[in-house]
Amino acid sequence: MRPRSSSPSPAITWQNLSGASRGTRLVEATTLVKLIPIAVFLIAGVAALHRANFVQPDHLSSAGIGRAVIIALFSLTGIEIALGVSARSLTPRVHSARLAMGLIPVALLYIAIQVVAQGVLGPALALSRTRSPTPWRLFIPRSGG
Repeated sequence: MRPRSSSPSPAITWQNLSGASRGTRLVEATTLVKLIPIAVFLIAGVAALHRANFVQPDHLSSAGIGRAVIIALFSLTGIEIALGVSARSLTPRVHSARLAMGLIPVALLYIAIQVVAQGVLGPALALSRTRSPTPWRLFIPRSGG
């Protein structure tokens, strides 16, 4: 088995070398491609929510809360790096506003994904043995047996 190369594809390299505007368009296009399935998931998931899946347990474990905090910190860490390059030209107030403009939509998107997944899967979300239990299986029938 041949090891995979970690170098970027020639098309992406050419895109980056051909100018910032082309690179910006590539980033915008790939972002759109990534957001379309998330939007479909959220729209389809809202229609399949079950109110019973939002019942709180009598007792929350500290281990579960700790895992949730670690995941939240991990998923939201790093947003400041994108603004670090431009920090020299920004006042602290502008820098903070741009950081909030980037962080708030991402946090709201994560919350929406969690609410839809919890509403569709219920207890199966926490009891799954896989890393990422998929509510897609409830929307898309299996093909090919």
